[in-house]
Amino acid sequence: MTQETLSTAYAFSDYGLLFLKGFIALIISITAAIIVFYVVLNGSDVITRILGIDEKN
Repeated sequence: MTQETLSTAYAFSDYGLLFLKGFIALIISITAAIIVFYVVLNGSDVITRILGIDEKN
């Protein structure tokens, strides 16, 4: 490989790693948002079950 080809290959791999890092960060953000909405919307039910205060009796 020539130096120019090697440099281009490294630059391409850098872009691939940046894309992968961004994609993983996006997936983590979406997953975190879904978990937060679940906890906020169903959190009161979970806490009341833990404390033994069940309104379904």
